[in-house]
Amino acid sequence: MSDPVDDLEGSSSSASFNNSSNSSDLSSPGETSESPNSSSSSSKNPREAHNVKERRRMGTINQGFRTLSEIIHRYKPKPEHKMSKASILQLTVKHIKNIEAKYEVIRDAAFQLQPKPIGNIVDPEQHIERLKQAIEKEHTLRMLYEKELVQMRKMAAGDTSVTQPQPPVLPDLYATLCQVNPTTSTFFPTGNK
Repeated sequence: MSDPVDDLEGSSSSASFNNSSNSSDLSSPGETSESPNSSSSSSKNPREAHNVKERRRMGTINQGFRTLSEIIHRYKPKPEHKMSKASILQLTVKHIKNIEAKYEVIRDAAFQLQPKPIGNIVDPEQHIERLKQAIEKEHTLRMLYEKELVQMRKMAAGDTSVTQPQPPVLPDLYATLCQVNPTTSTFFPTGNK
């Protein structure tokens, strides 16, 4: 026994079908439905058009319920009796909620697999560029210290070619070197040591 609210299939279409057949029976025997001036034919055409639209609408709704039922039965075995439209909708909502829960789990797992930024580093390429600049600065400072050391050794050995000793590398010079432009200077200079 099915609930009248649950079993909408055919209820309005059969009622509309009965209304259209009854309206032709109610016309007087002298009137024909083909006469354009009769009042029943002018009221019958909009009624028939409405009935056709209603049948199409119900057909579309019923096709949607059949499709939902097929989708549900892929994941849940078919019941022994025909499912009501309300139970089809309830199972569809349950199925959608299950899919949403699975999606959340997968999305969270994918988020966990994403690489985490190290400190305040957002872009690895920017980090690599900063490291290259730091190496270049260190290399330039090392070259200056080595040049100063060579001059000091020559002076200590009594080399007369060194006319005036170079001043030591000062923190001011280091600050200037920290502003080296990486595009104009070489990364691995091939200079004299």
